Amino acid sequence: MRYLLDADSAIDHFGRAIDLARALPDLGSRDLAMSAVTLIELYTSVYGSRDPARAERQLRHFLRTLTLIPLNQRVILATARVRHDLLSRRLSIKPRAYDLIVAATALEYGLTLVTSNTRDYQDVAGLTLFNPRTIA
Repeated sequence: MRYLLDADSAIDHFGRAIDLARALPDLGSRDLAMSAVTLIELYTSVYGSRDPARAERQLRHFLRTLTLIPLNQRVILATARVRHDLLSRRLSIKPRAYDLIVAATALEYGLTLVTSNTRDYQDVAGLTLFNPRTIA
């Protein structure tokens, strides 16, 4: 695993706003991962879509191409450390609760976080970000 997708990048991929294979040309067959928390966000979109059955089929097909990282003890402790760090710097955490879990997952597993929403992650210490929308 090298890259962790957040919900924004996955939705961009499904909506054809980005092409992950083009954005990450060195992408190997086992390089993509996703947090279980991101899967919650994606299923929320599935249930709100015009054709939930079709959207779920697309999501399930996409999930076969990546590793799903569960919300486990490692991620829980890493998230607590990230939250503590941000709070100690008097930075906001509540409106981006899911994002911080995803960020902590990337940190804990040494992954680059692929997101078009860099704003919500820019103050997380040590996190490596990649914005696929910046590819020409």
